[in-house]
Amino acid sequence: MLLLTLLAACSCPEGTVEAPSGECLQPADHAESQEEALALLPDCVPLTPSDRLDIEAGCADGVCAGSSFAENNASFGEAGSCDHGLLEDDYLYCNWGEDVYAFYDDADNDGVPDGDDTSLGIFIHDSWDGSDVDGLGIGVSFTCFMDALGEPSDIDYHVDDRGYYYVADMDWSDLGLYVNGELFDHDGKAWHMSLFGAD
Repeated sequence: MLLLTLLAACSCPEGTVEAPSGECLQPADHAESQEEALALLPDCVPLTPSDRLDIEAGCADGVCAGSSFAENNASFGEAGSCDHGLLEDDYLYCNWGEDVYAFYDDADNDGVPDGDDTSLGIFIHDSWDGSDVDGLGIGVSFTCFMDALGEPSDIDYHVDDRGYYYVADMDWSDLGLYVNGELFDHDGKAWHMSLFGAD
């Protein structure tokens, strides 16, 4: 049985856990409601803080949303590697260090991002090992994101065929941040991040 340690400040009776909503819930191996899914998220264990991730600016390793291919190359220190998408020829999928990527237009289909075209967003793969000043990054519990950034704008849940709930995704629209959990494991940790920069 999954054991949950109550925070010292928790006002819930012994043997229960406090959900972010304040409701006191019985611990369970599997969540049978959205509230239980939130209460059963892993404790926050942040990464070592660094400056490689800037959520508000929409940047990872110096590669930023709203920047041209040339600007991102200069910031990263080397040119990104670009390939055409599988379904279309008029956009490119560009990687920096294999773990940070963006999409650019390629209307003339020459394999090079068009002129000063800017990326809409920056996307971080599951193996990226950077972090921000709060220790947020890939592999960190959704709990850490809520502790550092506050209540998300939206939370998506996965419900399996048994009716058990899992936190799947969270987004903070004012920060232009979308955090996705692992597609099949549903372990309550960040697996992919999309950065668009704060409004």
